[in-house]
Amino acid sequence: MRMRPTVLLSILTLAAGLAGCASHPKPAADAPQQASDNQQLSELAQKLHSPKLMAQVLLKQARENKDPKQAMQAAIYAFQAGDDELAGQAGDLIEQLQPDSPLPDVIRIRVALNQGDIPAAEQAGEKLFQAGGARALYTVSTGDYDDWYVYALVRSLSAKHPDDAELTQLLAQTALSAGDNGAALAAARKAAASGLDDLLMQIVQMQAEWGLGKRQAAVDRGARVLAAHTHDVALRALYAGLLMRTQDYARARSVLDDGAALDPGNSHIELAYALLDRARGNDKAAHTRLTKLLEQGSTSASLYYLLGQSAAEAGDWSEAFVWYATADGDSSAQVAAAEALKQWKGLDAARGFLHDQMEHVPGLAPLWIATEAGLIDEAGDTAQAYAMLDAAAKRYPVVRPLRYQQALLADKLGKSGTAIAMLGQLLKEEPDNAEYLNAYGYVLTVDTRRYSEGYGYIRRALDAYPDNPAILDSMGWVLYKLGKPAQAVDYLKRAYDDGNDATVAAHLVTVYLALGRKAEAGKLLKTALAQAPDNAELKRLQQRLSQ
Repeated sequence: MRMRPTVLLSILTLAAGLAGCASHPKPAADAPQQASDNQQLSELAQKLHSPKLMAQVLLKQARENKDPKQAMQAAIYAFQAGDDELAGQAGDLIEQLQPDSPLPDVIRIRVALNQGDIPAAEQAGEKLFQAGGARALYTVSTGDYDDWYVYALVRSLSAKHPDDAELTQLLAQTALSAGDNGAALAAARKAAASGLDDLLMQIVQMQAEWGLGKRQAAVDRGARVLAAHTHDVALRALYAGLLMRTQDYARARSVLDDGAALDPGNSHIELAYALLDRARGNDKAAHTRLTKLLEQGSTSASLYYLLGQSAAEAGDWSEAFVWYATADGDSSAQVAAAEALKQWKGLDAARGFLHDQMEHVPGLAPLWIATEAGLIDEAGDTAQAYAMLDAAAKRYPVVRPLRYQQALLADKLGKSGTAIAMLGQLLKEEPDNAEYLNAYGYVLTVDTRRYSEGYGYIRRALDAYPDNPAILDSMGWVLYKLGKPAQAVDYLKRAYDDGNDATVAAHLVTVYLALGRKAEAGKLLKTALAQAPDNAELKRLQQRLSQ
């Protein structure tokens, strides 16, 4: 089965350093009138709640006063308004007033990353690195732009400066954020070998190991790290989360209980308790705990996201949308908000919401496009979704998830050659990615007769994620194609029991028929059709059974 794709610039800190280091000229004779005009404009801008107008006013003042601090403030407001051109003008002015300041390059990187212009980001990033080393780059390693942009920037710089241990640390972090777990693990290990084996790198290795399907290694590492940092409550919550995902609920609760004893009422621990309640099927207890956090004044994006999930699972799409949308600044919550809005108000409303996100947070353009394409595909217009992704992948080639999603739609449209080529290229770039391995093996199985080759890729994916239903389905189907239906049954049953998916049901019915188990095939087909009455493959199998 094809697996569906899975998704701030700290200028104020730097700006604070400008206080006291700018040389202000004496005011001109008409300064009182200018000040009065500027004050009126400033008051108007604030009254209108217009970041762009504030940026324009501050930039005007900065030019008149030759004040780099005001120019920096103008850049901040410009970024809030999503006006990269205005921010760039502010950066140019700072460079004129303070030629040795690193701030213009910080602004240029932010502008480049907002626009997905990686070469421009690399050029400014090299200058910033030469001026302040890897630590200077930390100021631009997080922000309202795609993780793959930052990863591409840091990866490029790291290739030029392979012996810089702090840059290697940053590479590990950005690779993990982007989802390139193999690169993250390698970089974290390299940083450790350089003597930077700190808590952060241990956490990166733990999460990367989990992402690569090395679950026991991740859990073992988590236990060792927690033993060395017993009073780190946030670490306890993270480790408990891993234990929940292995369904070791008793141990997870024990870890959280110790955290609650160390810091009663800690929000990380309380949120983890809520996740544990939900994992054990106690949704009422989870909702009570989340509501209590709200009453205590918590404004955590994670809290809003969990409340949105709870509402979505109850089918209350309007409430789900409100909670998700309230988690402002959390891109995954905004994606969920768009999906909830589609359920509530329809596709056009969801697309309008995403277009607003595109305008206000342009640095996350690949995510908004991918989400919109997914919604359009679900609505039945796969060709339009593919065209959107094709254009986006050409514009943002460093963002691998766009190309992966496009490859899946290519296969869905019957462009199997394109899909195979694209997935093969993705595997060259990320050879241990289980999603890519499974998708490549499945397309080879479905669209070619290269069954043995397909089996090899699917086997590697399943070794990493032995309980993943999509990969279990792929393994069952490739075994059937290899003439081993008896071996295929167990994999397909496990996959179907996990989610009652129509495609998996069709595969299992087909295998039952191949084994002569017609009664079981008919019973399963009846159940599957009741859940997915319009599924074309199930209908075809129904006709076959009735003959």
